[in-house]
Amino acid sequence: KGPTGSVPSRRLSDAGQGHRVSGITTTNLDLSESLSLNRFRSWSTDTGDIAEEPNTCCSHVRLCLSYFNLIGAFKIPTGAIDSFVVALRSRYSQRAAYHNWSHAFTTLHATFLLLDSWAFWGLLPPEDTLGLLLAALGHDVEHLGYTNSFLVNTRHVLALRYNDISVLENHHASTTCTLLASGRAGE
Repeated sequence: KGPTGSVPSRRLSDAGQGHRVSGITTTNLDLSESLSLNRFRSWSTDTGDIAEEPNTCCSHVRLCLSYFNLIGAFKIPTGAIDSFVVALRSRYSQRAAYHNWSHAFTTLHATFLLLDSWAFWGLLPPEDTLGLLLAALGHDVEHLGYTNSFLVNTRHVLALRYNDISVLENHHASTTCTLLASGRAGE
């Protein structure tokens, strides 16, 4: 059941009819946004194409945040979301076979779908939902393509910085939070 105790509609097939879906009303979406959101709400969506284009990435992140009414609840400027996404995307290695932007965006998609499932419906407060979605995007930012053990054993600068404890995880979290806190994600 949804937060109000009623069973919320989980379909956007009636988009444009003014139906309420999670935090947004479908009449607030233009047709392409409605179709994008409907497509994004499927486990069969290939996120690789979406992840390739920066503008498409930004619009999908905005849709995810809007879907859970996070933009309105936290008064997040659209430009701040776009700057954060672009800055984060630029810090993912293009050489990494796995820990790259496509993987980060796929993780966002999976996290979005799990949060949208009946198991999580209304379970988490908005700040936790926002945190999970942003963490999904930043969870491997600036990954070097090596394991924590390798970084510790080679006395890499990151291993020294983080005292050999969860080196990569600490670095990903630090980088993501630094971009968020700066308010100037593009710098």
